[in-house]
Amino acid sequence: LPPESTLMQSPARSDLQHTVAPAQDLIDAIPIFSNLSQEERDTLAAAATPRSFAAGAEIVREGRSLQSLMMIKSGVVSLKSGDGEIARFAPGDFFGEDGLLAGMKERHDLHAVTRLTVYEVDQAALAPLLSKRPEIAEDLAAHLAQREAIGAGSQLPANQHERRKLDLLHAIRSIFRSQRESANG
Repeated sequence: LPPESTLMQSPARSDLQHTVAPAQDLIDAIPIFSNLSQEERDTLAAAATPRSFAAGAEIVREGRSLQSLMMIKSGVVSLKSGDGEIARFAPGDFFGEDGLLAGMKERHDLHAVTRLTVYEVDQAALAPLLSKRPEIAEDLAAHLAQREAIGAGSQLPANQHERRKLDLLHAIRSIFRSQRESANG
């Protein structure tokens, strides 16, 4: 974790509903989780960890991999390439899915523009769902391939898009197989 980030204190049992509800709303709105059952989304929401960053904090540098999906509860994130800002993420947006699911490295720097609060879902939270229902990996690979194509601003021919989806599926299965093996072993 960067020194500017902090893990928020675990809430008291009476405050659990206030913590899970915002995470639940964010998870319910994220397209990559749309094929999960409500029970599966509830499980992810319960496993989401609140985390905060100070204004100006570096979240991740280009070429490094985030190992978790971060859903923005409050604040603004800047997506930068070199000295130029490409885009901003605001509450309800998310990032880090490429690293979480496929081990891919970030293509841009991400910085907190304002004080930032996110809910973080890591591989350990997602692994039991993929173990229980492996077909979820296919849905996640399809969403990643589609989002990647949109981000690149070009439409790949159908056969190349399908090949990319299969490559991502292989990466997802490989990462979560490793996760499962290290948990068992």
